[in-house]
Amino acid sequence: MLVPVVDRAEPTVLLTLRTAALQSHAGQIAFPGGKIDAGDATPLAAALREADEEIGLDRMLVEPIGYLDLYLTMSGFRILPTVARVDPGYVVTQNKTEVDDVFEVPLAFLMDVQNHALHSRDWKGVQRRYYAMPFGERYIWGVTAGIPAQPLRTDLSAMIRPVFTEVALFLAPFALYALFLLATRRGLLDAAHWPLTRIASLAIAALLLMIGSFVVLAQFGVVPGCDYVPAHVDKDGKFVPGHCEPRPER
Repeated sequence: MLVPVVDRAEPTVLLTLRTAALQSHAGQIAFPGGKIDAGDATPLAAALREADEEIGLDRMLVEPIGYLDLYLTMSGFRILPTVARVDPGYVVTQNKTEVDDVFEVPLAFLMDVQNHALHSRDWKGVQRRYYAMPFGERYIWGVTAGIPAQPLRTDLSAMIRPVFTEVALFLAPFALYALFLLATRRGLLDAAHWPLTRIASLAIAALLLMIGSFVVLAQFGVVPGCDYVPAHVDKDGKFVPGHCEPRPER
């Protein structure tokens, strides 16, 4: 899925209105994009292809910026939003079978937390929550409203989640050893089973596990074709959530 930010003095986001004849999400407002095909080398390639097929967006006018966090829908789809800068000189050639309209919404409007209305509905017997952002006569809701709200919701989790992950990895060897003591009916709290040498060995194993997970993440990233950038504060003092950046094509 492409999140096309049009590079105007006041940036806007390019959205589409899906036709009423489509089998899924008919008549809804959406970002350009669709599923990844077998011929797509990366999620970025899929997003660019879909945008070209749906609205004729020339990929030469699109400058990829990076990936946002994975977005999971209540229907079970995994969406990787691909943010890109779009030249304001773009020309739309919409696919009439898929798209009824193409329009722009101010980026500031989508990112303003005051516009993020949280609703709930019953879906297959389960109460689900979703975001909605009415914009004039247009009703932006569901995934399209949830993706702009996601960075704001994940700022704190992006900082806390890595800490909990490392703590869990550190405690894993100790937890496994404790389960072993319980399974063999040995005294879990018996000091004889917790000599300093064994504690040191478990700690070393935990540290190796933590280092190994860091090396794997740094080497392979979390999404094929991208490099993971941890949450950080940029040069302007703004917090940037953890995200993926597309690797340059060779």
